Amino acid sequence: MFLTFRVLAARVNALSYRRGREQDTIFIARLSSMVLHVVALIAGILTAVAVLYIQGDWIVLGLVILVLFGLLVGIRNSLPKFMEEARLLLNIGPVRENERVIYEGIPWRVKSMDLTCNLENPALSGGEIRIPLRGSIQRTLGFI
Repeated sequence: MFLTFRVLAARVNALSYRRGREQDTIFIARLSSMVLHVVALIAGILTAVAVLYIQGDWIVLGLVILVLFGLLVGIRNSLPKFMEEARLLLNIGPVRENERVIYEGIPWRVKSMDLTCNLENPALSGGEIRIPLRGSIQRTLGFI
């Protein structure tokens, strides 16, 4: 089931990017990819719980439910950070693709943003760097 969602997400991305590189198309592709990843994760967890329930393995099912409950309680504190990263991945955050930013006192253009932020400056030799996309990217990058 997880593999089915992954294949579906890859096809949606391929179809979205094939149409063109308009801003709306890129946003729809990123949003659909993110939604499909979340749905795949939830479906995988529910499938594992259903298999344990059908098999009647009550001890392991109880442990899995306790672990899932602990994860839900733990994610409550880190949810704002995840939401900020989701905004950056959807290209609707404070830093967007094709914008110029200042990083360590040098102007850069944001080439792409996925799990890493690719910055380029054609005026420099070897003028491409990658920095990780985390909640701290707002502190790292400043606007021109």
